[in-house]
Amino acid sequence: FCKEATITTENGSVLLDLDKFDEEMKKFTKIQEVVSKYPSPVDLGWIRVDVNPAKQEISMFVTKWISTFTQHILQSVITTLSSLQDFMDNVSQGLDMDVIVNSNDNQSLLAVMAVIRDVRRKVDYFKDTYEPQNDCLNLLKQYGVEFLHEKIHGINLQDFLEELPVEWEGMVKKTLKKKEEILPMQMDSVDALKNDLDEFYLSI
Repeated sequence: FCKEATITTENGSVLLDLDKFDEEMKKFTKIQEVVSKYPSPVDLGWIRVDVNPAKQEISMFVTKWISTFTQHILQSVITTLSSLQDFMDNVSQGLDMDVIVNSNDNQSLLAVMAVIRDVRRKVDYFKDTYEPQNDCLNLLKQYGVEFLHEKIHGINLQDFLEELPVEWEGMVKKTLKKKEEILPMQMDSVDALKNDLDEFYLSI
């Protein structure tokens, strides 16, 4: 079911197909409603049958499956948001790195350029991913799932989701600022590389 209950966006992001999850949970909920209406006991000829134990078992079965679906959705939200927070933390550390460029070493420059590249690649993913996480939580609320106790890096899940766009935008702005700062170093590095190539050609 999980393999089929996904949506792939134009940018290649894989999201949960909440319509399929909702449809499946509604199916189980309907079963529970139908079973709860069966009378008990039931007279079958001269035998009187207490069907309450069977009704309870079916109700437990339904509750178990709905919980399986909702917990999968909740865990998906937590994993996605935790991954985004880890990414932002790594980006922040990478952008705070001191960039030192000389004729023998430009590793710090390349490392920061790699961080900037990763942010550029992640922008579309964030646009694809953010709103669906809100949709997931709204669906969970419909089924009475409590998630107020859940936290992302020590922050309440709901608060984290509300603050995330501001945090993300701040990270993007910091990345653009760093990009401007290292641009002269990049140009110097390109010039140095051209000189090295010219010397290499001459030596050949």
